[in-house]
Amino acid sequence: MKDELLNQIDEIVAELIKKNSIVTHDGRSGLYDSAISFLNSHGLIKNERNAYRYIINSPEIYNINEIGIREYLNENNRIKNLEITIKELTAINVDLQNKQLKRDVLFSTISFVVGAVITNIKDILILLEPILSFRIL
Repeated sequence: MKDELLNQIDEIVAELIKKNSIVTHDGRSGLYDSAISFLNSHGLIKNERNAYRYIINSPEIYNINEIGIREYLNENNRIKNLEITIKELTAINVDLQNKQLKRDVLFSTISFVVGAVITNIKDILILLEPILSFRIL
């Protein structure tokens, strides 16, 4: 964004805080209209009954008034980037958990089978003795 537009937004926010509303039909510049459009499109202000009168729609306006629009936009970008990073890391974490769960199920199944065979080895050998002795002869 251009510096002039950012400065205009800061001025509008200060005026809005001071007067609790702003009127836009008084022949202001295109830059002023762009700043109003920006604030309106981001849900920070809203039209009152009169189409040319805007009021505060979000408590974020007070935050913008304190820190300025540049810092506000930088902070929003930082937060969006962190949210994207969190989503990516969450997806990676879920994938790793799924792989670990598959390994756990596989190892549990193998352990169960090996444990069952070892526990019942004597009975298995007794059952297999006729078959094994027949093949040997």
